[in-house]
This record gives sequence, C-alpha cells and structure tokens, in this order.
Amino acid sequence: MKGKGLSGQENIRCEYCGFIYDSPEPFVRKRRFFIAPAKYYCKSCESFAIDNALIKYLLFRLLWIGYALFAYHVQGYPQLAWLIVNLVLMGFLGFFVVLIHEAGHALTALALKIRLLGIEVGQGQKLLSFKVFDYPLTINKLPFLGGFTYVVFKDKEESVWKMSLVYLAGPLTNLVIFLGLLVFVGMEELLRPIAYGFQGIEIFTILAFDNIVTFFRNIIPRSFIVNGIKYDNDGKFLIKSIFKRREVYEALRVKTLYQNGFEAYNEKLFDTAEKWFGKGTEEYPDSLFFKYWRVASMYGNKNYQSALKSLENIIGEGFENVNNDEKYYIAHTYNLYAWVTYIQDDASKYDVALKYTKKAFDMSDNDPAILDTRGSIDIQFNNLESGEKLLWQSIKLSPLLPSKTSSLCSLAMAEIKSGNIARARDIYNLIIKMDQAPELLPRLKSRLEFNGGRL
Repeated sequence: MKGKGLSGQENIRCEYCGFIYDSPEPFVRKRRFFIAPAKYYCKSCESFAIDNALIKYLLFRLLWIGYALFAYHVQGYPQLAWLIVNLVLMGFLGFFVVLIHEAGHALTALALKIRLLGIEVGQGQKLLSFKVFDYPLTINKLPFLGGFTYVVFKDKEESVWKMSLVYLAGPLTNLVIFLGLLVFVGMEELLRPIAYGFQGIEIFTILAFDNIVTFFRNIIPRSFIVNGIKYDNDGKFLIKSIFKRREVYEALRVKTLYQNGFEAYNEKLFDTAEKWFGKGTEEYPDSLFFKYWRVASMYGNKNYQSALKSLENIIGEGFENVNNDEKYYIAHTYNLYAWVTYIQDDASKYDVALKYTKKAFDMSDNDPAILDTRGSIDIQFNNLESGEKLLWQSIKLSPLLPSKTSSLCSLAMAEIKSGNIARARDIYNLIIKMDQAPELLPRLKSRLEFNGGRL
C-alpha cells in the first residue's frame, strides 16, 4: 500500500504488520497468490505471506500429476500413472488425517472438562484462522506436517492421568479409523492396489495408510524441536507418565506457572504476571526463565528501580548453574539491564548500559531486541554509523511493529545528532501515523522541540 510521504516521497505500508516508511528499502514486493497483485511486506514479515516454499510444494505436486497423465496417455503405463496420482493425493489427505488426530486430543480434553485453547494444524507461519464452536482453529502453510492441541492443565496430582488420556486420544483416533476401514472395507480390498497395481483413485487405501503411519509416528517415543523448544510426542509422554510420574507432575507445575504468567503478561496485567513468575522463582530458585520474566513484568509495570535491583542480583549470582535450555535468557538478562538503564535517560549510567549491551551483543548478535538496544546506545555515544546499521538490522529481523517503531525513534535521534531536524520530524510523524507510542517517543519529542523541530 502506498500514500504520499511526509517528505514528498511515497509512503509504503507493510500489508502484514502496518509498518510505514517513505522508502522501499525495508520492504519486498510479493504475491500471495498467482493472479493477485504484488503487495509490500517488511523483510521480517515476508514469510507471513504465502511463501515460495508452499508454492514450490504445490508446483511439485502438479508436475507429478502432469507426468502421471503423460505416462497414462502417451507411454501407456496406467498403473504407474495411478500410483503417482494416489501418492500426490496422499500428501493432500495428510491434512485431514492430522486434523482428525488433533480433534481426538481436543474432544477428549473437553470430555474431561480440561480447558481447551485451540488447535493448530501444520507447520510454518499462519495461513488462516477461524473459530469452530468458539475454539480457534489455525491452519499453517504446510498443513500436512503435524499439529498441536493447546490445553491448560491444572497443577494437581490427579491431572497426570487426565493428561495421559488426552495424549493417548490422538493416536488412538487414528488407530480406530484404520481398524474401522479394515473391518468395513476389508484387508484384501485395502491391499489390492499394492498387490495388483493401482487402477484408479484408491481413497480407502490412502486413508488407511495415512492413519496407520500417523499412529506409529506418534506412539513410538521420540522428541522433536519446534522454534527452539523441545517437545515429547504422544508416545514419549505416555512412557514418562507411567515410569516417571513425578517428573511429569513437576513439568505440569512449571507449565501451569508460566501459562498463567504469560496469560497475565500478554493482557498487560503486570502485577498478576509478576506474582505468577515470582511463585516460579520461589519454587524453582535456579530457573533463570522465571527470574527473567518476573523482572520483565516489573519493567512492563514501569517499576524500573525494582527491575534494576533484581537484575543486579541475578547478574551478581552468576550463570554457572543455568541449564542449557535457559541459556537464551543470559543474553536477554544483560540486554534488559542495559535497556532499563538507558531509557531512564541518566547520563551518569550510560557507561553501565554500554557495558551490558556489549555483553548481550557478544552472546547474541542476531536478535532484534538486542540489536535495537545496542544500536540505540551506540547512537547515544555518537557512534551514528554503527548505531544506524544495527537499528536497521533490527527492523529487518523483527516482525513486531512496536519493536520497529522503537528502532525508528532511535534513528530519528541519530538524525537530530546529525543536524537533520526535518528528517527526524518526518520519522516522528511516521510513528504517530502508525498509532504507536514506543517508550522513547517522549524523549524524541522533547529533543525535537528543544532543537526547534516543529511537530
């Protein structure tokens, strides 16, 4: 989307997050569908459009169908042609098999009066989302590659057996469908295409195969990683619930604490969030995860001094006992200390902010929040070139509009330091146009007014 820019250039708006800038540099143009006009997306939001991976997958399937028709009509290999058509169809029907599997989890949770948050089918970024009986159903770009059912368990001992039933229900649903096809269609009819070749679309054989494969894929114990987080599949959880019941209960307690904490945090109920993460800190004193989010809740509530004091205690304790799953939060602890120190605009503490932003950057130099902090502090120390480079890198990596506008504030302050007041004013007005109020906006406004920048 375009509109006349404040500096006489064209304003461009990201179709996904609403970010506005008067230069095409942060954007890419992309088509969501073959016949749709190309639209602008931030480079960090590009993957939220239907991306090349999905298009290539669909084209790959269509090419196989084309080859199958060629084999059937030209080369005279009908069995090969139908085999290819059925293999292609198997990939598409995988979505419905995954949906059935997740529905088994969800319906069992509802039957046991467990709170259901929603169902997510597939991997990749969200393709579409709607509600079924008031429960969110999200379909991702690759809908045939697994799924999740989100439920909230209470931290009570009796909940472990309920969790076991919910986990068992998914693969059991696939097994029941397979056995049903076996009874009503018959083993001989299901195996006929394999024994004598495909003579047409063998829908029952495909459904039977997809369901039994999904059953074994979920019931055989294994772990997998999604977005850096390790999960146990249904089978592994069931094994743990039998032989490691105490471990499962502890995991349930941890999940209860952080689910309630994040729910309050996302609703900006920071006092409530701090209490939940505080409970986690009391019960699991070695957990950096709970310590970090407790302080983040203080920061969200603008209790800056309390947040800094807690961060000093965390850093003073050291990070030797932090487990591998929580090492991500070491860099973010340093970063939060640097940011909270910086936003108080106390010149006597800028050296401390610089010290800790360097520590965070050394540990994670590709994280948008850390890049934003380091870039902002570099500009404060008049390292304008490196600061602007880091801030643009943050904008290109972050899919969050508040994070992008925070970086724009610092970029505007760099323009003020360069003497380009008119350009700083344009950036300020772009932020206002996006209806955003980053923490640095009042500082930017006061410096513009001090330097004669009429708003």
